[in-house]
Amino acid sequence: MRRKNLLNQIKERGTLRVGLEGTYPPFSFQGDDGKLTGFEVEFANELAKHLGVKADLKPTKWDGMLASLDSKRIDVVINQVTISDERKKKYDFSTHIPSPACRRW
Repeated sequence: MRRKNLLNQIKERGTLRVGLEGTYPPFSFQGDDGKLTGFEVEFANELAKHLGVKADLKPTKWDGMLASLDSKRIDVVINQVTISDERKKKYDFSTHIPSPACRRW
């Protein structure tokens, strides 16, 4: 039920607020044009597109990332997060990508 409510809020707002560091190539980093780029940025944009909204990228320092999620300043974290039993009790995770295939940059 909580997830459905969040999805409705995202769709009503028209944006998916995405927390990412923006400092770790090739995942997310500032390109030469000053804009965020990388695998995580592309993934965030495609996820938002799938939901029918725009991605609102929120560069966030790692030490505040999960707190930002807990306080609802962001809707989702798209970043390298170690999956632990403790974190699985509190957060949903996507499937881990064990392959370096995304390292095309």
